[in-house]
Formats: sequence, C-alpha cells, structure tokens
Amino acid sequence: MAGGPDRRKKYRGYRREFRRVLNRVHQYTPRWSPSEEDPREEWLDLYGNSNFRPRGRDKKQLLSALLDRTREIMEARPAALPFCKVFLMVCEERLYDAEIILIYDPERFETFWDRGWERVPGESLLARLDLASPLEERGWRDPEDGEEFWFYGDGM
Repeated sequence: MAGGPDRRKKYRGYRREFRRVLNRVHQYTPRWSPSEEDPREEWLDLYGNSNFRPRGRDKKQLLSALLDRTREIMEARPAALPFCKVFLMVCEERLYDAEIILIYDPERFETFWDRGWERVPGESLLARLDLASPLEERGWRDPEDGEEFWFYGDGM
C-alpha cells in the first residue's frame, strides 16, 4: 500500500508525545519577570523528542494551539511592564523546537532580528496549512542552510 505525502514514520509513543507537547503549550504560564540567567527574555521550550514530527491534522492542531497560547499571553501581558514583546517562533520542519518568546529589553528585541536572514517573499505558512490567526506573520530564511523560520506576534 503506497503512502501519501502525509504519511509519517511510526514510532512508539507518538500519541503520548503529542499529548505531552500539547499539554505543555496549554499549561505554560509566563513569570512576567526577567530570569536571573538572562534578564532580557524568557521562553517556552516544548522539549519535544527530535523524532516527533507531526503531520497533517496533528501539525495543524499543534500550530493552532501555539498561536492561540501566544495570543492569550499577549492579551494577559501586565500593563506595568515597561517593555515586553511576545512572539512565537516556528520552524515548520522542526515543530518540536517551536518557542513562545517573551523579550523584556528593547535592545535585545532589536538585536534578535540581526541574524543575516532573508525575508521569505509572498509565502505564508498559515495559508499553506489552511489556518488563520489575528497575529502578524513574518517568514525568514536562513541563507546558510535554507531553513525557514516563521514568527507570529508583536513587532513583526
């Protein structure tokens, strides 16, 4: 039986890993204060297994949960913070590495974008996956390895 483009290699515990990652997204609560390790930012790491490569509806469900949680965090941001930018960073091929990032320092926010990346012209990851979000979207391509990173949220 031939597999379609949505076929993924099976590995033991995929459903368990999918539920664990989704729960991690839903349960993430920011500290709303810079940490001692890096007072300029904090972020949600999914800590997904590198074999965890959701496809099809699982990919859409995970990305949708990440976008919704990013929007919820943006809306819950305390007004007393002098500076706080919230955004989601996604690499489509490595969804297990997605991060919701909170930056508390304006200088760090500006230097975050100084990576020598190229803008992905005229494409949209959300459109390709038939998803919608009120968050701003911007795609960047790393010229060294060609990987695409998609950002959603503040200051795109």
